[in-house]
Amino acid sequence: MGKTKQAKQKINTLSQKQKDQENFSEKICHFIGDHLQAPQFLKDNKYIKQGYRINFKSTREILKSFFMIHNESINIWTHFLGVITLIFLTFFLLTQYNHSIDLQQWKQRMIQNVNNQLEPIYKQMKEMDEAFNEQMNERFFEKYKDELIGKIENLRYELIQQIDSHQFDWIDFYMDDYINKNEFLIEKSNTHVVSRWPIFVFLLSAILCLLFSTLFHLFYCKNPKYFQFFLRLDFAGVSLLVSGSTFPPFYYGFYCNFYLAYFYLSLVTIVSAFVFLVSIQEFINKPEYFAFRSFIQGLLGFFSSIPIGHLIYLEVFKENNNDTYSTANSIGYYLVVCFCYLIGLIIFALRCPERYKPGHFDICGASHQLWHVMVLIGIGLTYVASIINFYTRKINICKDGF
Repeated sequence: MGKTKQAKQKINTLSQKQKDQENFSEKICHFIGDHLQAPQFLKDNKYIKQGYRINFKSTREILKSFFMIHNESINIWTHFLGVITLIFLTFFLLTQYNHSIDLQQWKQRMIQNVNNQLEPIYKQMKEMDEAFNEQMNERFFEKYKDELIGKIENLRYELIQQIDSHQFDWIDFYMDDYINKNEFLIEKSNTHVVSRWPIFVFLLSAILCLLFSTLFHLFYCKNPKYFQFFLRLDFAGVSLLVSGSTFPPFYYGFYCNFYLAYFYLSLVTIVSAFVFLVSIQEFINKPEYFAFRSFIQGLLGFFSSIPIGHLIYLEVFKENNNDTYSTANSIGYYLVVCFCYLIGLIIFALRCPERYKPGHFDICGASHQLWHVMVLIGIGLTYVASIINFYTRKINICKDGF
């Protein structure tokens, strides 16, 4: 009984000490303090011991903390620099990438490419012919007649075999291209326009997601109301990023099927809007709604995966007879993106590595910061995959495209 009483007294003493620290902190100006001095709403991670922004009550003080070193510095700067980078990429895409392709020029280049590939073959055949004629004029032609004819026949046979081999697969490629596309090139105009708006939708969604995250990590220290509001905005930004990332693969993948493309894009947009609106409601951050919040986020992921499965099915089973487009050259990027997000979430959920060395990763290297880095990598790879989708669609023309 005596030991139990002492333990309770010790706990009460520590609690009182913490309350005294918090009361003392409230009476002085803003500063960077430790876990004991920080108000309760700032203590999201018990393994982070130092670097809390305490008593940052005004917007001016908070903006100044943008250039201070604290436990949110990395979180703020990673996504802020991400916003700047994406804005730069948006302007670069607007000014540097041409959304149309000159079909006549493209056709001439293909013909020139074929001629360049065939020229060495023609040259070799000509040399063989000249060598044969030269040998015919020699006195000893009769002696070696059969041998020369046999060698020439062997060379001709080897040349034909080489043309038919995998080393010259480009011949079949160009022949198929001309068979499939020549009629279209004749009937249609000389300019084939492929819109870039799906890439801009993705970039805008990524910019908003990173911007909302930056605002949350910068301003949530002001008071509990700010914390709750910007946290909801942060969650809502995730739904924008998920839906925006689907626009390039869906639009360019189903480019030849107007109704199917816009059906899937509309479906993802509606579900994303629903998740966004729910995420900014006050009730969503309450503990009793954690399961519901997880459910609607999973719902968005589920509806986003359906079109991807459909697109892969069409390509694998060759259902797209009028479309030579393929996601094969970009699917690897999207798989790595999913892997980055998954690994980042696992690290964030496990509070790794700070849980194993509390206080050692207060400023740099904490789980939330690693999650931010993984998000940036995922966004960067999605941008690369989107550009690949765009250019793949530009050179794969369908008769009923929009």
